Amino acid sequence: MRGIMNKRFGFLVLVVALVAASFFAWWRWDSSEEELLLLCGAGLRPAVHEIAEQFTARTGVKVRVDYNASNLLLGRIQVGREGDLFLPGEEHYVQLAARDGLIHESHPAAVFVPVILVGRGNPKRIRALSDLARDNIRLGLADARTAAVGRVARQILEKNAVSPDAIRKNLIYESVTVPELAASVDLGHIDAAIVWAPVAMRFSNTEIVAIPPEQNILATVPISVLSFSKQKASARALVEYVLSDAGQAVFRKYGFDTPGNRKDSVDEER
Repeated sequence: MRGIMNKRFGFLVLVVALVAASFFAWWRWDSSEEELLLLCGAGLRPAVHEIAEQFTARTGVKVRVDYNASNLLLGRIQVGREGDLFLPGEEHYVQLAARDGLIHESHPAAVFVPVILVGRGNPKRIRALSDLARDNIRLGLADARTAAVGRVARQILEKNAVSPDAIRKNLIYESVTVPELAASVDLGHIDAAIVWAPVAMRFSNTEIVAIPPEQNILATVPISVLSFSKQKASARALVEYVLSDAGQAVFRKYGFDTPGNRKDSVDEER
């Protein structure tokens, strides 16, 4: 009888162990499935990387971030229907996605301020936008077909009546993304470029020449939940964290302006 009891007890232990192992395996699989894909403009990398890490630490939801030029990310959304969230360098790209019904909701997350970036010591004495049209200036701009800053830079030059012919004559480098453009100034390959202020701050062998507010065009940086995301609740939670005091503080830490920190609206400066 004792042998039979021992066998039954052993069988019961085995069943319990198998059930527990199956549950643990299911739990681990289910947790690993909770991963968001955020398609993000390359110029936002340091701030977004830290925000994503903080969000994962607080919620357990993993965030995979793909960084690239805004227009290239838009193409992935339009053609491949990839991602849960979209955070480009400028709202223009969200507007294009919204026209195709690809945006579930969108909110302003940060503000990009364009600046002129020059080499340390400013050897070419570039003080204003008009100086970019001078002879013997090696100019770089981001490609307007791929990067948000490329579009905005050309709008700034047009707004201030800087000669398009002179700009074309001086333009020796067009980058796909804004970090590549700033790195080219840092390495001395070009004399000047128009980049976002937070990107400019990452490079030590350069100086920033501010563009006067009345001459500048600021760019709203929106974060959007994509309409085809299958994890909208988690995506929405990440949006809320980005917009929270903690998320906004990270943006400011890396030199971004934030919507709630501005007395005037971005649209009024366009």
